Amino acid sequence: MRRLPPLTALEAFVQVARTGSVKAAAEELALSAPALSRRIQALERFLGYNLFERKHQQLELNQNGHALIKEIAPALDALEHTFRAVREDP
Repeated sequence: MRRLPPLTALEAFVQVARTGSVKAAAEELALSAPALSRRIQALERFLGYNLFERKHQQLELNQNGHALIKEIAPALDALEHTFRAVREDP
């Protein structure tokens, strides 16, 4: 069975993609910017390709990133919704 990447790396990727900023995503996840960047890099190593175009100090989703966010963002949102519901009504 194929291993999955760490959930924290997927969460970091989605936050950067949604906010368009490593700094904003890091604040949202209560991480330092370097820690968040390491999570993104770990995900890219796992996949074997880049998800962002790096321009100076800015990240922009590339074609691979757009394809991945389209597939995993709804799944992560569903997981978040499920855990919120379970905590509220065990």
